[in-house]
Amino acid sequence: MKLFLLQTGASANFEFDFSQMPFINLITIIIAILLIIFFILFVFVKYVKKVGPIGVHQEGNHSIDISIEILNNELKKEDLIFRSKLQSITSILKPRIMNIFEGPGICPSSKIALINSIPKILQDAVYNNHFSIELSSENKSRYLEYILTLIQDQYVELYNSLISTMCDNTLPEWNVIKENISSILVNWSDKIISEEIKFIKSNIMIYEKYKSIFKSNEPLINKINDNIKRYQEVLNQFDGKWRS
Repeated sequence: MKLFLLQTGASANFEFDFSQMPFINLITIIIAILLIIFFILFVFVKYVKKVGPIGVHQEGNHSIDISIEILNNELKKEDLIFRSKLQSITSILKPRIMNIFEGPGICPSSKIALINSIPKILQDAVYNNHFSIELSSENKSRYLEYILTLIQDQYVELYNSLISTMCDNTLPEWNVIKENISSILVNWSDKIISEEIKFIKSNIMIYEKYKSIFKSNEPLINKINDNIKRYQEVLNQFDGKWRS
């Protein structure tokens, strides 16, 4: 086996005879050639091939992933805004509750305890946030009765511990304030429902906006349509006056 070098001049006609090469050197050359071939294939697959159809397809998937991330970020932002509004609705109840306990015989410390205890129960309800079920037209009355019972238990417990103090002899019994508390609860729940419906409609609009972006991806479109359908079903569970 002979390998001829390129001729560069009259005196550059050389030849090299592999038969004269030691076997170990020959193996080394073969391994080196295989490594070079492997490296060329590696570069081709990793970099050159990427500019072909597969590379374009991969870039397309990457673009979809980015769009999904943006969509999820928009939904998360809406959820944070929604929860913040629920907290605000619940916090502003304190002045109305304070009016119930306006009286010369009630200690300021007792007022603070009472004013803080009632919103705390509602704040816990906001934290759990099952309003799409609990405040549906079917469950609303039962849910508000349940919340009213929790407030009653809390109030009676505080009442029994405070009524014996010197300046709390005019603290009203539960039956006296029950209707006022119930009225506050109804007003609170109506505002919660209003924000819940705004939140759901906003999410539906976000999903609808991204349908055109994902129109070529059937699994994503099906997922979006399923989410929109579930939101519509939740809307239908609320009283008709809220859905207009």
